[in-house]
Amino acid sequence: MRSKLWLLCLIFLVVCFTHCRSKVVTPYDSGYSIHLATSLLQEGDLDLDEYRELIPPNDYRVIEVDGHLYSRYPVGPSVLVAPFVDLVETFSKDVFRIPFASIVQGQPAGVERLCGSLFVAATALVLFAIARQRLSVGLSLLVVFIFAFCTSSWSVVSRALWQHGPSMLFLSATLWVLLRAREEPRFAQYAGLFLAAAYTMRPTNALPVLLLTAYVALEHRAWLWRFLAWASVVAVPFLGYNLATSGEILPWYYRQPQNFDPLRWRFLEGLAGTLVSPGRGLFLYSSVLLFSLLGAVVLARSGRWSRLDSFLVLWLVGHWLSISSFANWWGGTVFGPRLFADLIPGLIYFLVPAVERLRTPGRARWGLAVGLGVTTLASFGIHRAGATDYGPWDWNIDRTHIDQDRARLWNWSDPPFLRRRSEHVIVPAASPLPPEQRKAERKRRREERRAKPPTQGDLRVSFSSPRFEEVAPL
Repeated sequence: MRSKLWLLCLIFLVVCFTHCRSKVVTPYDSGYSIHLATSLLQEGDLDLDEYRELIPPNDYRVIEVDGHLYSRYPVGPSVLVAPFVDLVETFSKDVFRIPFASIVQGQPAGVERLCGSLFVAATALVLFAIARQRLSVGLSLLVVFIFAFCTSSWSVVSRALWQHGPSMLFLSATLWVLLRAREEPRFAQYAGLFLAAAYTMRPTNALPVLLLTAYVALEHRAWLWRFLAWASVVAVPFLGYNLATSGEILPWYYRQPQNFDPLRWRFLEGLAGTLVSPGRGLFLYSSVLLFSLLGAVVLARSGRWSRLDSFLVLWLVGHWLSISSFANWWGGTVFGPRLFADLIPGLIYFLVPAVERLRTPGRARWGLAVGLGVTTLASFGIHRAGATDYGPWDWNIDRTHIDQDRARLWNWSDPPFLRRRSEHVIVPAASPLPPEQRKAERKRRREERRAKPPTQGDLRVSFSSPRFEEVAPL
């Protein structure tokens, strides 16, 4: 028992430390998440009124209702990290003698990255527990490595307090309790709590909420009322907050139009682009996840296919169809397949049966090992670039903005993950300057930063820079 605990602690610390040490930070949509957590701790509310002077005019992340400023994005992640932010505030004040207020007055990107890394590390533990149901410790560690370092978990999710981090954690926890419920049905009730929490983090989780609620109703009907009772623990405060702030059952972000139109030709482009395009393709950036398809085939042929597996496939396919129907299917100025991040736990689940085949004798085992090894290394290299270098991120705004020139998503001669830049320089998203003048402007800004440490005013300018623009509707 003690050795298992040490192993879990080691997994958590290695994943968290490595992700925290990866230098890229991307506090775009989440730019006010730590401010919200601080407001909850100090003012007992979730508005941004006390930071009014920091918020530039027409900031897309903020909405004003009845004279109060609110975040346009889900407040769930901020509520979840509030206890941790309180701990960081105490630590910075008592140990480093640095008032936390001075950190929040600027841009607490480092705190966001730490929070995102903690969510990824916690998700790694849950997925390790899922893998251990079928795999040895060594193969389970391989699965955890693939999740933590060969997917968008590393290059996107842990780079800031994105919605995807807590979303992945709660979806993984849902999957774990439903798997446990096969042998101990009482665990099915707790899926209600985790599913409701996942929905408060990200609206696209409405699909797994509907599907897995239907699964519990069919497979564990005796526990359905307790499932709903646990869900109400999260749902009631969520609905109450929405009614109190906006007068609606759902918050603004959940009600905004997403330009769904599966009949447009761009939908077909989205179907292909989200999977194989050099700009955003899931199976290009994380080619190792191709073995998740093999894992599903292995499950079906071995006779181990269950009703839960069918519902999970419906979730995976439904999510792919929904994000492909977005007018902005590439997810904005990001790196790789960000909009697939919430599906990673499900894809890892189906990867486990494929990894399990490594224990079978014969030539097929060696072919599988080589294929897994090559795709794992390729996926690791690509996501390492996104986590440690700003070049792949700046690809979105170099020459032309990706939202105005989406043909670049299909440019095989210039994929984002091959870009490199030694220093991240914030530049306007659509600069009218020619390349030579832009280069001179970047040089001038670097010299200014070296000559003078950033002040609160400088931080505010950076915070409202066009570089930190809206990245996607969802």
